[in-house]
Amino acid sequence: MVLTPPPSSHPVRGGAVAKWPGNGLQNRDTWVQIPSAPQNPTPSLAALRGLTLGATAGALSALADVASTILWLAPGRDQLRLVAVLLPLGAALGALVGASALLADALLARALPRPLLRHAALSSLPLSLVAWLLFTGGRMRRLPAQWLLRPLAALALVASAALGLTLLRKLTAALRARSLRVRVLGAALFVATAQLLHGLDHRVLPRLYEYLHATLGALTLLAFACAASLFARPRPSRPAVALSALALILAPWAFTRLDAWPNVRAEVFGVHAPFVRHLALALTALRPAPVARPYAPPPVDPTAGVDRSALPRWEGAHVLLVTIDAMRADRLGRVVDGRSLTPTLDALAARGTVFSRTYTQAPHSSYSLSSLHTGEYLHETVPLGQRQPLTTMAESFGRAGYATAAVFTRGVFFTEGERLTPYRDRDLGFTRADHVDRDARGQADALVRELDDIVRRGEPPSLAWVHFFDAHAPYQGRGATPEEQYNDGIRHIDAALSTALDHARSVLHRPLIVAVTADHGEEFGEHGGVYHGSTLYEEQVRVPLIIAAPGMSPRVVAQPAQLIDVAPTLLGLAGLTPPASMRGTDLRPWMLPAPPSAPRTVFASVNTRVMVVRLPFKLIADLTFGVEELYDLTRDPTERRNLAEALRSERSSLRASLDAWLAALAAESGGGAALARGRLGDRTVARDLLSLARDRSRPSDTRAEAVTLLARFADASLISSLAPLLRDASPTCAPRPPSPSAGPATAALDPPSSTCSRAIPRATMEGRPRPRRRPPRHRGPHRGPLERRRSPRPRRRPRPRRHPRRSRLRGPGRPPPRRPRALPGRARPGSQPRPPRPRFTPRDMAHRPDRRRALQRRGRPRNARRSTGCSMADRGDRAQPR
Repeated sequence: MVLTPPPSSHPVRGGAVAKWPGNGLQNRDTWVQIPSAPQNPTPSLAALRGLTLGATAGALSALADVASTILWLAPGRDQLRLVAVLLPLGAALGALVGASALLADALLARALPRPLLRHAALSSLPLSLVAWLLFTGGRMRRLPAQWLLRPLAALALVASAALGLTLLRKLTAALRARSLRVRVLGAALFVATAQLLHGLDHRVLPRLYEYLHATLGALTLLAFACAASLFARPRPSRPAVALSALALILAPWAFTRLDAWPNVRAEVFGVHAPFVRHLALALTALRPAPVARPYAPPPVDPTAGVDRSALPRWEGAHVLLVTIDAMRADRLGRVVDGRSLTPTLDALAARGTVFSRTYTQAPHSSYSLSSLHTGEYLHETVPLGQRQPLTTMAESFGRAGYATAAVFTRGVFFTEGERLTPYRDRDLGFTRADHVDRDARGQADALVRELDDIVRRGEPPSLAWVHFFDAHAPYQGRGATPEEQYNDGIRHIDAALSTALDHARSVLHRPLIVAVTADHGEEFGEHGGVYHGSTLYEEQVRVPLIIAAPGMSPRVVAQPAQLIDVAPTLLGLAGLTPPASMRGTDLRPWMLPAPPSAPRTVFASVNTRVMVVRLPFKLIADLTFGVEELYDLTRDPTERRNLAEALRSERSSLRASLDAWLAALAAESGGGAALARGRLGDRTVARDLLSLARDRSRPSDTRAEAVTLLARFADASLISSLAPLLRDASPTCAPRPPSPSAGPATAALDPPSSTCSRAIPRATMEGRPRPRRRPPRHRGPHRGPLERRRSPRPRRRPRPRRHPRRSRLRGPGRPPPRRPRALPGRARPGSQPRPPRPRFTPRDMAHRPDRRRALQRRGRPRNARRSTGCSMADRGDRAQPR
């Protein structure tokens, strides 16, 4: 065999040793080392190798989480606690993923020797799930031909992953065969790639699209694992295996410590630790469900002692409602480059009442604007299945003889607009509606045309609503950064609003009431996120609210308000009575010279997070994951210091108010309070849902929904408690009569009890005849009752009957009447029950030649018999048990 010398003088790592024969000038032989073909390791060795590599990669990913999270906590013990939690959790997550991946790769090595096919098989299941979730977004789910796009996306992702993993495997193998310097450079490249992926996971669309962040987390772990594999031994050392096992042991302890350290828990479940967050979210399902806490007494109405006759009102006045999409409260009067962003709004605030702490009901345009017009917590009541549609503000004004007109785009119903179709299709109750997408100047011109039309009709009292969309992403303003572009959009809206207000004051002769607010705020990384619709921090839920009317004395109200208060306030200012369906509070008492001094409590929510504000404190609680954050808005307006551990009494008081609010909303829903709270994602009612699911007196649909909700809150105790319920739900043979209160749909949850494992259809239990499993064989022109419904496909050559039925025909061409078929275990009508057929022993079959020949024709041995639990060793009269 002729060998080619290695291309460089560096030794080759691994491989076989071969001799290079000398030539005539050099008689001595040279021994060289050539690389050998990679051998597939055993499953146990692959699992140990994946355990150590994954633990190392997971620890490095956890250190990246520590670097991006530690500055968000106060210096001291909270930072040490964060390190003590993140490192074991990250290493354990990496160890589990690495061991599982390499073990599966080793087990598939024999069936699929090619790495490309093996990688495709390993990545098919998770990437198919990613492809399915890819089409759940707002725009993607509206694409046509979903049945074709989803499989194509899955195939593309699997093919890309298989090719990428194969090339990455070859690259790491080539780097391991090089010198130490080359391996160090390669590891540095992998670490830099991992840091880039971790930064993307931290910065790109945080709190949105969990499948995207899970994919980025997996790629980060893979990059760190590739860097560690360049220096790993073929067989892991005992210290490395021991450290990896120690991480698996410490991970449960670290996760249980999150209950005692609420500040660390809030950061782990936040966006600053994206890698460990995936494990924390997964382990929450295994955490025991918390016990429901006692509710607080209902809050006292702060306007109880106010004289209603002294409240300001302008009967027959024009009402102009202005909403600015995504405008933050801190943009009102903000000075940028030496001038205010909102000079028009500043002048309006100087003549009216400014509610400095106004909160939206949800940081989504669809829910917030619908709640503003209905005065209802729609983000909660819609999932609860409560009544829709409610009376809107425009409908209340219209019934009083007001002309109503709206200028807005239907893009405000982009997020979950299908759940608010009664309001979207009816234009929120407005008589006239303009839905053309325009910029701020175009919206102002459309409002001017609507006001001119009202004047041409004799100037009846009117309600006009205009919604500006320029501050919404994607930002169209000028600037180098998104925040500068956002500020420029606010400036354009303020200039356009100035033109519309000047025109309204010049053409309208009735008093004019102007209210300016926003549907939600916008985040620019204050808490690690962007845009809106993901958190309940001030930058997303706090909005401006200005109400100005003729002769009103200017003032600033520090008590918190909410958007559902706008509709009853405007109706009250116009001298109208708000409908009883509006939960909002009339804010006119705070416009008086002596406003109420009692504190107000306001609420908001997004996804499974809820918020309660009672100055100076604000509590944010996650109903599913048990995260609680408490902030002092007076001393900490940026919400950087979590006081949930330091001020436990304040946290408990606000949480009791929050639970009381949720209980009040759930009381009006069907199925009970526990079922309603479960629809909102409240995990504290998991035990109540378990009791509801096991109660056979409940309707079947209620119990089924309780089981479905319990699947989201599963833990070890609930799974063990559900096991008997699921075992009883399997169909059985000997039915027990169902309960009188149960209907036909309770077969799955109210099953008949029996000791047999054979399934019986529900029709048999109700007394109806049980259909045969197989249709009868086609026997010519005369078919039975079952064959009339479904006739089997006739054979090409029908087999002739061996024993034709001999019967006398009754009439020309008419067969004899068919006797009804008996059910299993029942006799035919009018006949005696047939005695049971005797079983034959092998000794009896020896004296039955016909029976012996029949068994031989079926392919059985001569002395074969059906299983009876007896041995065939003894052929005597008595069979011996095994």
